Amino acid sequence: MIKRIDCIILAGGKGKRIGSFKPLLMLNQKPLIFYPFSIAKKFFSNVIIVVKNREQKMKIEKALGKKVKVVEDKSRKFSPIVGIKAGIEFAKSEKIFLLACDMPFVDEKTISKILKEEADCVAFKWKDGRIEPFCAVYDKKIFERARDDESLRSLIKKVKNKKLIEIKNPLAFFNINKKEDLKKSKQFFRDFKF
Repeated sequence: MIKRIDCIILAGGKGKRIGSFKPLLMLNQKPLIFYPFSIAKKFFSNVIIVVKNREQKMKIEKALGKKVKVVEDKSRKFSPIVGIKAGIEFAKSEKIFLLACDMPFVDEKTISKILKEEADCVAFKWKDGRIEPFCAVYDKKIFERARDDESLRSLIKKVKNKKLIEIKNPLAFFNINKKEDLKKSKQFFRDFKF
């Protein structure tokens, strides 16, 4: 368990493209939020799930149990930066590890690899140079001046002291945005042993 880094899982999106509250979509008989939350608990003693409102908070607490730390961002704006800033208020560490609720295949090997590196921001990148902003480590100070509407990728590009690691396991970064993605995920569970 890593004590010096707290984990924030963003789970308060609108779910427009998929048509419902994403964290509670069922995948292999478990809610989607179960997968990133379970893997995060193996590494981090403080896991903070950020949602948009009280209704979402109650739904996640019901799905995962009352002992889970779920916080509301209480903003009318929808953006990852807003959610991260809300989560940071409950983070005790100087650095945070960021996950999204729709990453069911993020694995221990991928997380272990990123936690070994030291920089203000450590993230993964694809062979074509595209940066993956989730499953990444950030120094909290990065978000002090970040605009709420800023993209995480543009924020990472501005960080001078950063380390970008090439992705070796693309499945770890598969996320669910549309119904087709959920179907693919169900197929992955059938085809691979998790």
